[in-house]
Amino acid sequence: MNLEKAKRLMDAGDFSGANAICEMLISHNPDDANAIYLSALALGKLDRDEEAYKRLCQQREVFRKYKVRPRAHLDLGISFWQLGHLEDADLAIAQAAKMRPDSPHVFLCHGRLLKEMGQEDRAAVAAKHALSLKPDTPDVLSDLGVLLHQTGYFTEAMEAYERCADLAPNWEHIYSNWAAALMELGRPHDASALVERWLSVLPDSIEGLALKSVVSVETGDMKTAGELLDFDRFVKTVKIDVPDGYRDLAAFNDALEAYVLAHPGLKTPDIDHPTYHHPKLRITDEILGDGDGPVAELERAMHKATKAYFADLNGADGHPYVVCKPEKYRLSAWAAVLDGEGNQQQHIHEDGYMGGCYYIRIPEEISAPENGGNGTIDGGFEVGRPPDALHCKKEPLVRAIKPEEGLMVLFPAYMYHRTIPFESSERRICIAFDVVAEG
Repeated sequence: MNLEKAKRLMDAGDFSGANAICEMLISHNPDDANAIYLSALALGKLDRDEEAYKRLCQQREVFRKYKVRPRAHLDLGISFWQLGHLEDADLAIAQAAKMRPDSPHVFLCHGRLLKEMGQEDRAAVAAKHALSLKPDTPDVLSDLGVLLHQTGYFTEAMEAYERCADLAPNWEHIYSNWAAALMELGRPHDASALVERWLSVLPDSIEGLALKSVVSVETGDMKTAGELLDFDRFVKTVKIDVPDGYRDLAAFNDALEAYVLAHPGLKTPDIDHPTYHHPKLRITDEILGDGDGPVAELERAMHKATKAYFADLNGADGHPYVVCKPEKYRLSAWAAVLDGEGNQQQHIHEDGYMGGCYYIRIPEEISAPENGGNGTIDGGFEVGRPPDALHCKKEPLVRAIKPEEGLMVLFPAYMYHRTIPFESSERRICIAFDVVAEG
C-alpha cells in the first residue's frame, strides 16, 4: 500500500514525498527492488543525480541476487541511460537482450544506445537482428531505418524506409526520414520524386510541401520553387488596431509583456527537446483560453487577421496551399522571449496550416534604421531558408522582415522560418501562433 501511495505522489509531482516513502520501505527491506527503482526515479526528478545513480546500482545488486524479468533489466538500462551512465546502461540492456533474444524492441533500444555511445557497428548489428525477428512490421522498419540512417548505413536505411512506406503508406515520418537521407546523400532528384509520392498520398502535408519547396530549388525547378515560396502572395504583415481599453499599442504591448514575463510556464526547454533553439530563448506553453485581458484581445486580433488573410487567397490557379485552406480552424499560441541575444533555428510548424507572429518588444538595436543596411537584418524574421540538416547546396529563396512592435506577420506553415541571430542589451518578445485546421 505504501508503494502505491509513493506512486500517486510521483504522479502528482511530489517527488520528495515519494522518495521519503521509498526510503522507509528500503530501510525495512533493503532488497525491495520496486521501492529502490521508484526512489531512483524520484531522486532523478529532484536533480539529485548522484544519489539516483547509487540507487540504480543498488537495484542492479538486487537483480544479481534474484531472478527478475527482462523488462526490469531494460528499465534499469534506460534509467542509467537517462542519467548519462551509458556503460552501465549498455550492460543492463544487453542482459535484457540476452534474456529476450526474440524481442525486436529490446534490440532496437540497444541499438539506439550504442549509436549514442559511438559504437555504430554494434548498433547496426542490433538493428539488423531486430529486423530479422520481424521483417515486415512497420514500426520495427521505421525505427530500424532511423537507426541505420544515423549510423551511416544509408543504403540499408532507405531499403527499410521503402519497405515501411509500402506497408504503411500514410506514415508521414517515413517519407520525411527517407527524404532527409536522400538529401544527405546529395540526391535531390530522387528526393523530389519521393516528395511527389508523399504528396500523392498526403496532399495536405505541411512537411511534404516544405520539402517540395526545398528540393525544387536544389533540382533547379525554379518555377515550382517560386510558386511555393511566393513571398509577395503568401507572407503578409499587419499592424493591428489598438484594442478597446488601451490608449495606444505601446500600452497594450506593456500589458502583454507583463503577462508573458509573469507566465509560470516561461522557461528554456531542455536541450534535447524539439522546441530548444538557444540557451537564451525562453518559451511558454499554450497561452490562449485564459479569459479576459491582453491575451484575449490579441486572440481577437489574430482571428481578424486570419479571416482577412483567408479572404485574400485566390484558389483559381489550384495552388496546393490554397486548395488545402481549412473551412474551420482553431488558434494555438505561445510566447517567446530572447534575453538580449540568440536566435530560433529554421523550422516549420507541422500541426498548423498557417503560422503567425506578433511582436511585443523589439530591442533598439533591431529597430535602428541602420540595421539591415548590409543586407542582413539582425534579429529579423526570415522565411524560406532550409535547415542545415537537409544539406542543401543551392542558394535558397528567402525573404527577411524587420520586426516592429505592434506588427503581426502571417505566413504558410510549410515555409521554413527563423529568427536571425542578434545581440542587444534588451529583450526581444513575441507571441507566435498557429492556425490549425479542424474538422
